[in-house]
Amino acid sequence: AVSERTSSSASSRTMRSILEVLERQSEPIGLFPEGVGKDVLIEAIPGTGLFLHSLSKRGIPILPAGIYEEGGVLTVRFGPPFFLDVPRQGDKEERDRPARDQVMAHIGRLLPRRMWGPYTLAIEQLLARPDGRPPGRSGHIA
Repeated sequence: AVSERTSSSASSRTMRSILEVLERQSEPIGLFPEGVGKDVLIEAIPGTGLFLHSLSKRGIPILPAGIYEEGGVLTVRFGPPFFLDVPRQGDKEERDRPARDQVMAHIGRLLPRRMWGPYTLAIEQLLARPDGRPPGRSGHIA
């Protein structure tokens, strides 16, 4: 995971390395958009939304996983795979933030409510949708 203290050039190198691995093999990879584990969700690292959107544009689905400990038991819950749908217009931040929010809402919905943190509203909005999914290219992957 890339920490917030990592320089943008190091982040760029890491993301390019991940893309190279994905081009060579079809193995799944695990990414933590927030960079570190906490007792509640924290803001995803800026830039991760656009990176994950670039994976979606390449046809690589995102498989959200909520990981938490409860009563001394490590729990991992997986949600359905989905593709990101972000605005095509605007600057990088205007496209990155909605992508980060979508990913974190999909992760957060798999966690106990007490862990939703700054994504509570986004998760509630996601859960309020009849299909529990954002608009656009989302959906189950065949």
